[in-house]
Amino acid sequence: MNVSPTRAAAAPDSRKSHGLQAVVGSLQAGRPLHVLDFGGPVQDNIDFITDIVGGAGHRLYIDHLLHSYEYFFSAKEQEEGVFQAGRIEEFVASVMEFPDHSADAILIWDRLQFLPPQIAEALVARLHRILAPDAFLLALFRTDSSGADRAPYVCRIVDSQTLVLREQPPPRRMQTFNPRTIQKLFQNYREVKFFVSRESLQEVLIRR
Repeated sequence: MNVSPTRAAAAPDSRKSHGLQAVVGSLQAGRPLHVLDFGGPVQDNIDFITDIVGGAGHRLYIDHLLHSYEYFFSAKEQEEGVFQAGRIEEFVASVMEFPDHSADAILIWDRLQFLPPQIAEALVARLHRILAPDAFLLALFRTDSSGADRAPYVCRIVDSQTLVLREQPPPRRMQTFNPRTIQKLFQNYREVKFFVSRESLQEVLIRR
């Protein structure tokens, strides 16, 4: 689903990412790897991850999770925020149809924060099934609550420890998560580690 921008994007912001560094370090194991990226296609990310997981038996899956959500659910469902359980299950299965314990790393970026809570919770439960034991999931959460609508980030990987973040309009309704609610969201995971970044942004590294 293509969405036209409604305002100019903010200037790109380069920053060190301890979470990304941990994920990349976990992938350099010299064996077939499966990486999932739910931030949509970004050529630099494709090139970087392919360099790590490239070769026979390695797999990289990319999906624009927000576009998939907007395409799947009707405008009425999205506006009212009312979703039947069966519809949520169908959506989760459509975007995350992978075997249990098959993913060696998952990049969800800030996408959970732009989805209704019940859908975010269902996705996190499915991600727990998909992620391999001891593997990492990397998520970003904005901690400010200055406005209800924000533009999601395009997250571009520069190297193993550097990200460039740029807001990509249009703005969407953003759910507010504090450390306590993030811990609760990932309560079935073995470890949840926070890295405080600039401008009210937290990196959260989650281990299965």
